[in-house]
Amino acid sequence: MRYTDDEVVREILRRSKKISYERRKKRDAILIAAAVMFAICASGIILSIPVGNKIYDTRTLYGSFLLNPSTGGYILVAVIAFVIGIAVAIICKRYQNEQRDFED
Repeated sequence: MRYTDDEVVREILRRSKKISYERRKKRDAILIAAAVMFAICASGIILSIPVGNKIYDTRTLYGSFLLNPSTGGYILVAVIAFVIGIAVAIICKRYQNEQRDFED
């Protein structure tokens, strides 16, 4: 059974797409696992930071309660969670685009 040149090229392209898809899938799994491990380590570090016992009565409605020294850990956790959320969203979007390209 002999293949035409167009069929050979199509099969090569299909196989190369499949191989690159599998590589990206493995890379994304490693990145997601690394992000989860980073989040666990960061939360462990943040929980180990001692928190002061001072209470300030000069809080107003204009955000000065964020100046309290004990809120630093909460702000750090929020920033780290935001960055990890963006990273996961980018990875999911890339995966979705690659899946769409692979199906074509």
